[in-house]
Amino acid sequence: MVAESKVFGLKRKNYKKEFIALVSRAVGIPCLIREVFCRNKVTIIFYHNPKPNVFERHVKYYVKHYNIISLNKLVDAIYAEDWSGIPPKSLIITFDDGYKENYQLLNIIQKYNLPVTVFACSGLINTNRHLWTVEAKTKVEILKRMKNEDRLTMLHNDFNFHPEHEYATRHALNKEEIEQMKSAGVDFQSHTVFHSILTACLDDECRQEIFDSKQQLETILEGATIHHFSYPNGDYTDREIRYLKTAGYRSARTVDCGWNGLNSDPYKLKAYYISDTSSVTLATCETCGIIQYLYHLTLNSFDGKHRTIVRDLIHHRRIKSKMKKEDKKPIIAVLVGSKVSENQIAIFNSLNKLLSQHYDLHLVVAKAYQSEFTVSAKTHTYASISKPHTISAIIDAYNYFIYAARIRPQLLYHICTPKRMGLIVALTGKLLRIPSIVTMSGEALHSHHYRKGIRKFSSFVGTYLSRFAFLLASRIVCLGESLKTQLLKSGIPASKVEVIPQPIDTSRFSSPADKNKYKNYINVPRDKTIGLFVGRLTKMKGADKLYSIAAKTIASTDGFFFILVGEGPYRKNFEQLNKKHTRCVGNVPHADIDAYYKAADVTIITSITEGLPNVVLESLACGVPVVSSNVGAVSKIVSNICTSVDDYVGYLTRKNYKLDPLPAALNENSMKKQYLQLFNDCMYPHKKHQLSFASGMGINAGAPTASPKNA
Repeated sequence: MVAESKVFGLKRKNYKKEFIALVSRAVGIPCLIREVFCRNKVTIIFYHNPKPNVFERHVKYYVKHYNIISLNKLVDAIYAEDWSGIPPKSLIITFDDGYKENYQLLNIIQKYNLPVTVFACSGLINTNRHLWTVEAKTKVEILKRMKNEDRLTMLHNDFNFHPEHEYATRHALNKEEIEQMKSAGVDFQSHTVFHSILTACLDDECRQEIFDSKQQLETILEGATIHHFSYPNGDYTDREIRYLKTAGYRSARTVDCGWNGLNSDPYKLKAYYISDTSSVTLATCETCGIIQYLYHLTLNSFDGKHRTIVRDLIHHRRIKSKMKKEDKKPIIAVLVGSKVSENQIAIFNSLNKLLSQHYDLHLVVAKAYQSEFTVSAKTHTYASISKPHTISAIIDAYNYFIYAARIRPQLLYHICTPKRMGLIVALTGKLLRIPSIVTMSGEALHSHHYRKGIRKFSSFVGTYLSRFAFLLASRIVCLGESLKTQLLKSGIPASKVEVIPQPIDTSRFSSPADKNKYKNYINVPRDKTIGLFVGRLTKMKGADKLYSIAAKTIASTDGFFFILVGEGPYRKNFEQLNKKHTRCVGNVPHADIDAYYKAADVTIITSITEGLPNVVLESLACGVPVVSSNVGAVSKIVSNICTSVDDYVGYLTRKNYKLDPLPAALNENSMKKQYLQLFNDCMYPHKKHQLSFASGMGINAGAPTASPKNA
């Protein structure tokens, strides 16, 4: 092996990182991050194959400055939505691949009583098989980008390697070593069977790697339950998450940079990579994310383009409009930012599909979330981080303001619960004199009433941010008359408030020709009545009442099956019910949710506060009856209203469900007309300019000869 050149005693490939780490530690940046920004977060780090002397030096630092906890403790807290058991400055130590050399760390693990997690490849442990990333070290990066079939072919041709070949030596731990490490408190979890890159696999290959790994590990570990997963190379998509949920995993660790909190997605846990040869100083900065964030910012987020953020901020490079001269469609800038929900994705995609013929909807979103939006839309992306919230909000506000100042759109729009994002939109509009619209949902003014502790305070702050957004915005879209009444009582002028439901994609949400086909697809009993709940399993969504309804219904009849789509603290309650009658599937991507509606026989709403939720509209569009509490605008279009647990149980067990029609005002043409009217009135309040397409939709007619100027 060729010796690596050194600079001041450091390997050349590491000396730049070491120098940055030395300077950062000298000025106290790691201490500031640890004690302020991530004090109430959980940091996950991962190694591969460190030497014992290196690992022990790192551990001495960790024990002194962090509280080391287990991965199980973090995941339990996220599902329970209870952070009280998580100590400040928590750290989780994990290892990938399950190298045999990890056994040499056993004495250190026992000495410091470390709750370590090892993500092992089930097809390698207790065998003499080799890891392909070690055998093909010279071409690993090339192989990672290949399709799985092509990767295996190249490994065979160039390296005479086959995943199941038994060599004279082994790479992975054997059963005896695993048993000794287990007795010391080491937790073994899944890292696929042969370390295949899941996103490069076909569906069957991906499913096999995920399912077989869990089964094989549970067999080898004799009765242990495998709940956690680590994505090889950190590559994952919605497909992998779907398979993990189906297989029964509770969490998955990525290699995405960041810390983990109460609202973290358990299937997208963030982590920092610690080099196996790092000095303590470098490991200190790697644990705080300094090295990783500098790297990603240099590459302008995660897209690999060498265009630095610093250069953009210094030179303020102009963003030129791509509209052609003959294109006279007004621009509506929709801010999504760096905190994206499934609801935002669904609303934007539906709205863009509905109005793209008349407006250019520009999506302003953090680069990491651009791929979540499936329809064609012009986008302005920027590098950002999801945590901590204060810094990400500043980054969102800066980028949205600069974008709006350069492009000068005709309208600014925020499509979900206001809080910080709605305030950014309204404040930007006020400063630049561009009309703005924010949305009033059922949670905007009341969510703090149903939460406790730090979450109550956080919701209280969000409520006041929403109030400021409502005061500054040009118009407010409410999802129901009851929400409009709340705004009027709080002093908002009636002239600013419009009642328009959120748009839905009726081409996706429609009555199925064969309901049994979808029951087979989501693997539920065909001979039972399927009751569907979609939403967070929290008190605000009535999950406590839903639990009582489910328990009593199951006790009353053997022919009912509950499907619960969503996460929350009440999930653990539902998981205690009879598995033959209930299933908790967790969060489901909105792109797949229509299959659950089409398989359901009735949708159940138990919320304490709502406007007119998409769950109701999507259910009715799919021909599924809805039974609901008397809340918001739901009672205006749903006739099956229940006030008590016994009312729900009686209705569900009778099975003579009444399907309410989707109101004519909510069909595609009517929704388009309402939104066109709203946008037209907001952009041109004095009606000096009218849109040429308005007359075709029955809206205040007029035909400008040129593109209208900003209001």
